Amino acid sequence: MIWISIVLTLKDLDSNYDGYVNEKEFLSIFEDQNQQEMSRYFSQDLDTDHDGKLDLEELSIWIDPKNFVPGKDFLLYKPKKW
Repeated sequence: MIWISIVLTLKDLDSNYDGYVNEKEFLSIFEDQNQQEMSRYFSQDLDTDHDGKLDLEELSIWIDPKNFVPGKDFLLYKPKKW
């Protein structure tokens, strides 16, 4: 079931319809004060092949992280559309 969430997230964020989520698309959902931290998170943690865009596998790191701490991580990475 988690793959459905990942595919839907890709569809929602992929504003140029290239099948990937680039950094600009990713950052568009976060508050301005979180942009710098989320940019670092995108490039250092999510974009594992360092091609400047996230595919489904890389998005899964964000959508279904292995070490997620519910309260702390939600507050740190809360999207502005929430």
